[in-house]
Amino acid sequence: MISFAATSLILLMAIHNCSNESNKNDDVYTKELEWDYKIVDDEVRWNNSRISGADAMSFVVISRSYSKDKNGVYFYTKIIEGADPASFQLIDRGYARDKNRVYFKEDEIVSADLATFKTIPNSHYPISKDKDTVFTSENEQKQVDVSSFNILGDEYSIYSKDKNSIYILIEEKGEYCCLEILDSADRDTFELITRHYARDKINVYYRGRVLDIEGVDSMSFELVGNREEDYARDKNFVYYTSSGGYRKIVGADPQTFKMLSCSLNEDPSLNTSAPLRLDAPDPPRICYHSDKDNIYLRGEIYQPAK
Repeated sequence: MISFAATSLILLMAIHNCSNESNKNDDVYTKELEWDYKIVDDEVRWNNSRISGADAMSFVVISRSYSKDKNGVYFYTKIIEGADPASFQLIDRGYARDKNRVYFKEDEIVSADLATFKTIPNSHYPISKDKDTVFTSENEQKQVDVSSFNILGDEYSIYSKDKNSIYILIEEKGEYCCLEILDSADRDTFELITRHYARDKINVYYRGRVLDIEGVDSMSFELVGNREEDYARDKNFVYYTSSGGYRKIVGADPQTFKMLSCSLNEDPSLNTSAPLRLDAPDPPRICYHSDKDNIYLRGEIYQPAK
């Protein structure tokens, strides 16, 4: 039988060992860096995933996606093969460069001319060029004339053109892959209505798709109000969109048709004394419109105009 003294000694040793383990854990060195990067002892991590081979002593965060140390450059946790850490610098919109190459994310743009490479002004999207070629992401757009290429509209517009064609920016699997020629577009009369809507002498377009609107006069087509998906008009008709297409509102007067008011709930009193915030980030979903004869809700006559 184990004596009381022996039992006490075993318990004391166990407590001592647990205390040592606790001290070891307390001694782990952790340094929090920007953008979810951190150093744990001599290991570099991003979002708790180890960056294999990274040198903790010389590690520097460049941006959310890029970092470097004395040995290399990293895109999140992946080393960029051949990148020079001493000369590596960001451009913008996912592009970067060093003294030898141009990169999009972790990929080298092999054909890019380092001396003349730059992003296209006035675009939020990864569109760039050098002296010979336009690129979307890392992809060459050989069909585009680089010297006459420009973005139509503001920085979020998906339309562009050169001396020959109109283009629509295509997204595939979460990446902006290419500029596709809008074959149906008339280049000379093509113009934007909003970032997503456009028109020419023949058609009205939404995100590059020709809208099938019976009898529409495309060059006078415009959107009405602060919710571009609801109402539109041309010189002849008023239209309401439903099930992905526009239909005529029979009898509505395009010359006097306008937005009347918006509210969070249907409002029979149609109190229009409060000013409308057309720039609101999330405008109310119930909007009334009117012409000289009627008030409209969801494309139907709601009541006669007062």
